[in-house]
Amino acid sequence: MHSILGCLGQDHRHIDERWSVLRQDMQAGLRQNALKGLNQIVCQLSCHIEAEEQILFPAFERRQGSGSGPTAVMRLEHERIRAALEQMRQMLETADPLTGDEAVFSAFSELMGQHNAKEEHILYPLCDALLGPEKEDILQALKERLGCPA
Repeated sequence: MHSILGCLGQDHRHIDERWSVLRQDMQAGLRQNALKGLNQIVCQLSCHIEAEEQILFPAFERRQGSGSGPTAVMRLEHERIRAALEQMRQMLETADPLTGDEAVFSAFSELMGQHNAKEEHILYPLCDALLGPEKEDILQALKERLGCPA
């Protein structure tokens, strides 16, 4: 994997696969499985967001000369994602029946789809194009943090 888009896009797909399993567990009424799946997603998504915010975004912002623009938008969306994950966790831990949670989980699916599209179609390609010689070091740091294949 020799691109930011390749590494982080692959991580998006792994999270999406886990999300699909969680949704199947919810539809089957398997609350404990769904909660376990959500906890795994929270862990992986937290790691992904932290890698972006601690490694990728600062490098992009240095290169761009500004902390505004696409990274500012992504940080705001990351806060919405974190809040939604916590809301879903609380719902799975306490709500009954699971079917009442559908609107919240559907809204999260939409939020993540839009967020990932912005990153994969705008931010990551910009990073691949603008980061220059430091891109390999950033990519290596992301791979180590996320466990992306070499």
